[in-house]
Amino acid sequence: MLKTILSSLAIAVSSLGGILLFNTFRFSSKQKDFPQIPQPDIPKEAIQRLQSAIALPTISHEDTTQLDSASFLAFHSFLEVEFPLTHKHLRRETIQDFSLLYHWKGTDPNRKPILLLAHFDVVPPSDSSQWSQPPFSGNLVDNKIYGRGTIDDKGSLMAILESVEMQLKAGKTPAQDIYLAFGHNEEVGGSGAKAIAKTLEERGIKAEFILDEGGYVAKGFIPGMDKPISVINVAEKGYMTVDLSVEVDGGHASRPEKDNAIALLSRTLVKLENNPFRHRITEANQGFWDYLGPEFSFEKRIAFANQWLFEGMLVEKVGNNTTVAPTIFRSGVKENVLPATAHLTLNIRIIPGETSESVIEELKSLIADERIELHVRKSFLHEPSPVSDTAGHGFQTLFQTVREVFPESITTPGLLSATTDSRHYYAISENIYRFLPVRLTPEDASRFHGVDEYITVDNYKETIFFYHRLMENLGMDKATVTTEKVEKGERVDVN
Repeated sequence: MLKTILSSLAIAVSSLGGILLFNTFRFSSKQKDFPQIPQPDIPKEAIQRLQSAIALPTISHEDTTQLDSASFLAFHSFLEVEFPLTHKHLRRETIQDFSLLYHWKGTDPNRKPILLLAHFDVVPPSDSSQWSQPPFSGNLVDNKIYGRGTIDDKGSLMAILESVEMQLKAGKTPAQDIYLAFGHNEEVGGSGAKAIAKTLEERGIKAEFILDEGGYVAKGFIPGMDKPISVINVAEKGYMTVDLSVEVDGGHASRPEKDNAIALLSRTLVKLENNPFRHRITEANQGFWDYLGPEFSFEKRIAFANQWLFEGMLVEKVGNNTTVAPTIFRSGVKENVLPATAHLTLNIRIIPGETSESVIEELKSLIADERIELHVRKSFLHEPSPVSDTAGHGFQTLFQTVREVFPESITTPGLLSATTDSRHYYAISENIYRFLPVRLTPEDASRFHGVDEYITVDNYKETIFFYHRLMENLGMDKATVTTEKVEKGERVDVN
């Protein structure tokens, strides 16, 4: 009897091992090799133009009355002077006072247009005294261009225009219409981008795909992966701000009550920290591991190739979840007075597959205290994005372009944790992708909205190369470009 059991167990183990190995060997790389494309000649003036663009402090403030309109209008004029062919052959409209929409008419009216998004506002510089170079200097030091906006996101806007100007100088025009949509206040909600999207929707524009900032050429973020990873994000998390408040009897600090306002919200915060939302592998991040998994060592590939067996381990290590971050805690007026009220603000990023309603229900269940009131800031709420297709022409064209410009990297779809202007364009296209051709390491990550933001000259040239090559892959015709008879800077008032 024992021999029979052991024999059956050995057969089962052997069969399981065979299945695991079969699936692992079949779990092949999704990376494709393309012929090496030489980088085009990048005008040396391109570096100087980026430096000059950075020197214009187009800062977004939460208090919109602080906006320096002169800097934004100066940036408009700067673009018109520095990119003369673009402003001769493309229609430019000014929307909501400062956002810009360019239309580059293609030769094939039967093809859907594409949209290239960027924003030219920047966050205020953190303590300027900590910067090695002034934040609005655009100084070039050790092959690095320093300044607020070099990577977020004025650099990509300038690279797009450099690419358009290069194509026009070569006498080329696109096969399909190309729209360049440049928002002026992405950092404070993106009402400019929202107005552009509304304008396009009212004109019946349906795009083949949209490209915005988002993923990067990232190295050193994934343990066991030495190669850089170029992440084309196919979705982004939703965004919600929730305020928790409690009101109880105050009193004298010499007679502390267990359930004073600060203690109540502090215990709630501990609950939130100790009970995070569960990690999940969803449609939005499944592709990341399907593309990246085959590039690991054989031992690690076994788990990725057999997710049906290792799902629990993978979810814990490589899944994604809705995050709840406490950002503001307010209470108390005097050191010897027990406060009667306390307020806690939570910033929540919602993964696709969940909704704001499901998150609120889980929060209420976890808090389980009627004394604590929960308020959702509706003006700060948007749901997780739809998940864009990875099999269609748009993603495949981006995939090819990334592989051509960054051939040493692993290219993969992914899920963006942050938010972009692209969230306003869901009615314009079902396929929205988020990728910025900027190289990034864990040490570099703090430069976003932090101190010493910079881009290397070589990486900026790669950024221009990327957009130039994308246009080539979409199809450029050697044709006599025609000028649209429109007035420069035409204003469209959309709120």
